[in-house]
Amino acid sequence: MDSEPTMTTTLRMPVSMNQAIKHEAIDNRRSLNSELLHRLQRTLDEDKQPDDEKAD
Repeated sequence: MDSEPTMTTTLRMPVSMNQAIKHEAIDNRRSLNSELLHRLQRTLDEDKQPDDEKAD
């Protein structure tokens, strides 16, 4: 993913969600940006799985 061009986007979220993700990023030793990218990629990967694999 590092070799792809990047873009900047603005995201609105509840303050409580932002605080929760910041704490998760700290716990996972990631920047907030890296934590968000990690979670988005994981969701995209899960969406690609066939439904029978998701149940496992």
